[in-house]
Amino acid sequence: MIISRGDQRFVELRDFNFEAVLDQETSLVWEKEPSPVDRNWQQAQNHCTSLFKGGRGGWRLPTIQELTSLKTTPSFEDPMPAGHPFVFPIPIAPYTTVDYWSATSSESRRTQPDRNGPAAWVFSVSDGAIYFEDKKGPDNEQAWCVRFRQGVNLQRPTGHAGKTRPSLAYVASGFSRPSA
Repeated sequence: MIISRGDQRFVELRDFNFEAVLDQETSLVWEKEPSPVDRNWQQAQNHCTSLFKGGRGGWRLPTIQELTSLKTTPSFEDPMPAGHPFVFPIPIAPYTTVDYWSATSSESRRTQPDRNGPAAWVFSVSDGAIYFEDKKGPDNEQAWCVRFRQGVNLQRPTGHAGKTRPSLAYVASGFSRPSA
C-alpha cells in the first residue's frame, strides 16, 4: 500500500520512547532524529551497529533502496513526504545539503586521481539526489540508522567444533539467546 502523506505514513513509536518512527509502507523503523555528526562510511557502519536507541539495539545502515523508498516525488524539491516526523539538522551554509550514507557499495570510481577508492551510495534528504562518494573520504556524510520492528536477525552461525554461538546481532542488541 502506498501512503503519500507523511502524517499518515509514519508513526512515532511509543515502545521506542518516541525516538523511532515506523514507516507503515515498508515496515522499517527509522531513527526519528539521526545524529548530525559527519563520518566516513566505516564510521557510519560502526555507529549504526553499536547504536542503542529507543531502548533497542539491532540498528544498521540502510540500503540505498531503503533510503530512496522514503522519497515521494521524482523531482529534487521536497523529496520527503509532507508532514513527516523526522528531525534533520539544518544546513549551516547556503547550497549545503543533509546527506546520508547507505550500506550499498558502488562499483563506480571517481575519475579524480585523489578519489578513486571504494565508493558507496549516498541519499540527500535536502534535495532527493542520490550519488556515490568515496567510503574513506575526504567528504564525510551522516548516518541515519534503520532496523526491523520485530528485532534482530535470529541467525545462529556455527562456531568452532560444530558448536553454535549467538550471532553478533544478539550480542549487540542485548537480547538473550533463545534455547536450542
